[in-house]
Amino acid sequence: MKKSGRDFQGNRPQAEYFRKDLKKIEKRDQLLIKNNYKSGFTAEELQNSNEMVKKVFTLENSTPSEILQFKIKRAVQQFQRAPNDTASSAVQIAVMTEKIYHLIGHCEEYRKDVKAARSLNQLLDDRRKKLNYLRHSDYHMYRYVIGEYNIPENPPINHHYKQNYRLYRNKTANICSGKARRR
Repeated sequence: MKKSGRDFQGNRPQAEYFRKDLKKIEKRDQLLIKNNYKSGFTAEELQNSNEMVKKVFTLENSTPSEILQFKIKRAVQQFQRAPNDTASSAVQIAVMTEKIYHLIGHCEEYRKDVKAARSLNQLLDDRRKKLNYLRHSDYHMYRYVIGEYNIPENPPINHHYKQNYRLYRNKTANICSGKARRR
């Protein structure tokens, strides 16, 4: 049965999960967008160019996907440990966080987009798993990543997930104890 956008809102991530510091990050990103250019151009390369050419290549005139790609590239450069490091946990968490911020903005604008809300939930779960791994393997990098992106350490559990967990725990207990009905 297909759920409408109104029915699906109960499964959306809780608002408390996203800190109020998200606005600070948005302001920081706006400053980066104003001062940087797309396609890898730098201010020094475009210094002798015409004003129209500079306006064309600013990130202010680019699509949201180009802005997301720029933010992802910046996050990879910030957290990589070696020049070609794109697979370390800190880099993956940073990339997921940038995608999460992008999807939050999309879900706020298009409230009935159920697929985007589901993918946001999936990204949040994947990031939580990566954060748990990073916390156990490299605690200092974990503290640096959550401090940089203002990620809460212990997010509230969505009550739907908690209900499912209890349901499966009870089923498993019944099966293990032999109380389950045999057909």
